[in-house]
Amino acid sequence: MLDNNQLQHFRERQLVGLMDTCRQFVYSSSANDYNEKIATYTDLGTDIPCGLDQATSNERMRAADTVLQYDATIRLTIDDGKSFSVRDRIQITKRFGETLDTPITYEIVSPAQRGPSGIRFLLKKVEL
Repeated sequence: MLDNNQLQHFRERQLVGLMDTCRQFVYSSSANDYNEKIATYTDLGTDIPCGLDQATSNERMRAADTVLQYDATIRLTIDDGKSFSVRDRIQITKRFGETLDTPITYEIVSPAQRGPSGIRFLLKKVEL
């Protein structure tokens, strides 16, 4: 079992390793005249340190035995990661400290995967 000093050390190291910047877009929905759901994503307007890994893969979810395909994973601090949900989107605005000409937008396709130093989500690229 990890003690508080070890957890704090891991969390400080995690923060140093988050070399990218992202923004959270919170999901909400409304209905149109035909009572069809229309998804809306609201930019919270806050830059969040993150770590993006653009390796594509898939995972087999045992409970439903379905294959979940994803294009990237994102690492966030525990405090920042707690505010994200499966329906939200993440937009990468900086990679390795440099502003991207065209931000990359992903939707979250997995529940939060919490570790001792941070939170990880699987992402699917959104073509806007």
